[in-house]
Amino acid sequence: MPILIPARAATEETDAHDPRLRPLHDALPHVHESAWGLEFLRKCSITRIECFQFGAKPFGREADMRGLIALSTNTGIVGLQEFAVPRKSLKGDLVMWAAPFQRMKGMNMAEGIRFPQLKKDVWGTERVAFVESAFVDLIDKYGGKVNDGGERNDYLDRAWLFEHAQAYVAF
Repeated sequence: MPILIPARAATEETDAHDPRLRPLHDALPHVHESAWGLEFLRKCSITRIECFQFGAKPFGREADMRGLIALSTNTGIVGLQEFAVPRKSLKGDLVMWAAPFQRMKGMNMAEGIRFPQLKKDVWGTERVAFVESAFVDLIDKYGGKVNDGGERNDYLDRAWLFEHAQAYVAF
């Protein structure tokens, strides 16, 4: 199954201060005000969480761990967000960095959206911003699918992701 991904994501860098990262509080009013919003929050649940790590890109003397977070749902829609975490702030590898996301598996959207905020002190603002942006992508795609009646066609297939990933973890 292809993972839907914005076309810009394959070529541009992202970090926690990137203006393209949309805060979750900007997207939530649209969910609560829409006809599909309550259905989305109650019936849509997280079935798989994947993190792909790609090559590090140097920034001065530091290098970032770059990758992609994919939140899959029972509706088949996948929320994506690129990430770039400075190596100096890592206390392990991709598996240790992504391990806290494991608890979100099986949660419905209302629980999953609330969970990162509850863990903000432990996870840090960067990790929370990345996972919230993946939720915003889910909200946009779900709203677009319901409103447009179809899927977006800007995708990158899983074979490409696995071929180019240096590390992969899934829950």
